[in-house]
Amino acid sequence: MTPAERIRRRSVAPGQVALYHLGQAGFCLKTSAGTLIHLDAYLSDCCHRLFGFKRMSPPPVTPNEPAPDLVASTHAHADHLDPEALPLFARRPQTRFVGAPDCGPVYASAGIGPERTVLLEPGAATRVADVELRAVDADHGDLAPEAIGLCVTTGGITVYHTGDTGYAPERICPSLPGPVEVMIAPINGEFGNLNAEEACRLAAQVRPRVLIACHFWMFVEHGGDPRSFLAAAPHLAPGVTAVVMAPGEELLYSSADGIVGRWVPDRLAGTWQRTGAAGSGEPVADG
Repeated sequence: MTPAERIRRRSVAPGQVALYHLGQAGFCLKTSAGTLIHLDAYLSDCCHRLFGFKRMSPPPVTPNEPAPDLVASTHAHADHLDPEALPLFARRPQTRFVGAPDCGPVYASAGIGPERTVLLEPGAATRVADVELRAVDADHGDLAPEAIGLCVTTGGITVYHTGDTGYAPERICPSLPGPVEVMIAPINGEFGNLNAEEACRLAAQVRPRVLIACHFWMFVEHGGDPRSFLAAAPHLAPGVTAVVMAPGEELLYSSADGIVGRWVPDRLAGTWQRTGAAGSGEPVADG
């Protein structure tokens, strides 16, 4: 079963959300109503053609398999708002697009009309189906001064994707709308981003139940060390479960129970393996 098939078949109960790592800073979320949200999905190899940054792992899904209901981007950099995947997303007329203000020209260049897009500044929010998206402050410096973080709330669960940001708790924390259960943060420490220790320190102030690392191992030039992230988290963010997900990995989260389970695809066998303790990657059973 491919990741796309897994996403389509996954049944999500009320009070749960399923998360799938798409590589780099990209994630797919599935709600209990079946709504699919792509966050910062990078699915092409356009950064190789544009900047010489060759992707080091293949995308686990394609832009239209599965087709998202909502494509959300924290800023307009090509590894967060993929200019080659965008027209493919747009072929499905029901798909809506939400992003930072600098995403507007990219949407327009892809022929996506304003009736399908929403641009959010920090503090602003919009609703699509059973999902509320609220923009949070971020500090990506001069690289993307209009960059935002995004809080995605569905079924009483808030997933906070910091987007690309440096360590700026004095800006970020006051802009959060309320408690966060799952936080996603970069750990590469390059190009204006948090490093592994800073991601943990920020999580210690945000206080999510789960902290998921992103922005590592996609490009040689971007760096990122998930091993140091897992080592630092217990000391710098005690009480927060630190997670490193493989591309295509599924994490099922429940507001009542926290992480219900994690599964990774065995592409040769066509099956899925349930992983062990958070971050261990140890296969323990078929799932």
